[in-house]
Amino acid sequence: MGLETGKRVRAALFLPLLMLLWVSLIPFYQPPSWKSLSLVSSASYVTVVQEPLARIALWNNLVVGGFSATAVMSLTVVVAWIVVRTAVPGRKVLDVLAYIPIAFPGIVVGLSLMWVYLALPLPLYGTVWILVINAVDWCVGRYGSTGWKWPGNFGRMSWNWR
Repeated sequence: MGLETGKRVRAALFLPLLMLLWVSLIPFYQPPSWKSLSLVSSASYVTVVQEPLARIALWNNLVVGGFSATAVMSLTVVVAWIVVRTAVPGRKVLDVLAYIPIAFPGIVVGLSLMWVYLALPLPLYGTVWILVINAVDWCVGRYGSTGWKWPGNFGRMSWNWR
């Protein structure tokens, strides 16, 4: 990559972030200029911090992210251990079940989960926990099912079913 290409890549990454920062600091959109520099203030950030709904949204994001990441890692470790390290009957079925989210498009899985939660008498629909379950399903299917087939030496995939 040449020097000019490197500068272009850095500009392509940095300039949109700079514009986002600029727009967040002015009360209404204006192109950057010396005249509009007098309108810059952090009032919008103060408003967001003082808004109770923003704190609730932040808390929901932390809950969904924390529980989803913990559940995905726990479930993936258990399934990987069963599939790779044990001789339990049915481990091949468990391996195939872990690949189901890869076979179906995300919209199909999302709509089917929504339909199941609407049809079952579980009080999950409309809560933050349905987001956690959906994130776990998506992450285990996308990342977990391919992760436990890698042997110790990275770069060569093991397809033996033991």
